[in-house]
Amino acid sequence: MRLLQERDEPAFVALLREVYGDTYSYRALYEPGGVAALIRSNRAALWGDFEPAGQLLSHTAFLFKDSLGDYVESGLSFRGARARAGTPDAVVWDRLLAWLGDRCVFVHQNTSTWHPLAQRYAARYMRARPTGVIVDYVEGERLVGLAHPTTPMQALTMTTVVRPDRLPARPHVVLVPRGPWGAWLGGVFADLEITALPCDATLTLHRLGLETIERNPALDLLRRVVMRPPRGMPLAAALDAETARVDLLHLPCDQLVAAFPALERVGFVPVGVRPHVTRPDEVILQRLPGSRRDDARVALAAAALAPPGRALVEGWLSACAQTT
Repeated sequence: MRLLQERDEPAFVALLREVYGDTYSYRALYEPGGVAALIRSNRAALWGDFEPAGQLLSHTAFLFKDSLGDYVESGLSFRGARARAGTPDAVVWDRLLAWLGDRCVFVHQNTSTWHPLAQRYAARYMRARPTGVIVDYVEGERLVGLAHPTTPMQALTMTTVVRPDRLPARPHVVLVPRGPWGAWLGGVFADLEITALPCDATLTLHRLGLETIERNPALDLLRRVVMRPPRGMPLAAALDAETARVDLLHLPCDQLVAAFPALERVGFVPVGVRPHVTRPDEVILQRLPGSRRDDARVALAAAALAPPGRALVEGWLSACAQTT
């Protein structure tokens, strides 16, 4: 078990094809030099478990997306048919979580709902807890040997607390919208031992702005955070000017939560939370206007979920039904 080097690219691609065939969304990883370029970029750390002959049995990566160091994102996780012949999973994650301890407080992941095994693995070995969903997260990916529906895959977002000693002192309190959505968000925060209080104030959008967190062309996904004072284009105009297939807004859980009613009116729905230590915790909203919200309810109800994820999604479905 070790960090991948550029010379390991053929072994990585062989495992990727074994697990996903030719359907994985990050097309650059199939191309000659694609994995090597990712390693050289220092934007990710690629960990693999190898057999003595050099075959890659399993792989996971950590993507460094936060300049402030609150979190890394776990992804590019593949397990071949012989993965159990390698390093025991408990040993793998004891080592990786110790390595992560010098690099972040949280690990976030967008976990498959094609099957519940990845969620159970994340809960058992990564100590990850469900924190939300992303509707229609990825299109067209297919796991080899697994029957798939033709619809996109819904992601269950999960979070690991790597450094509990660096969390804010308890009680840690955040603001959430009042009503069914606030009740659901409060329950998600409670699983992270964060207390949520309802916010009664309201804000219009014209005094706010957006800053881009992530633009992911491979998934056609956009993440932006609501800010005050506005930077560049005002928020209302920015929402009209920029779109993506998966359009996510991060809304800080301070006085800016008062903008939630205005964001809900233009089609944004809460889908999860993101804890922080260097800035306010956030509610994550996804643009689901009109019939897309009804489609999301159908798709999430059909997702394959382990019990903790199912409980979170059932709460989301209930809040959505009460606010439609």
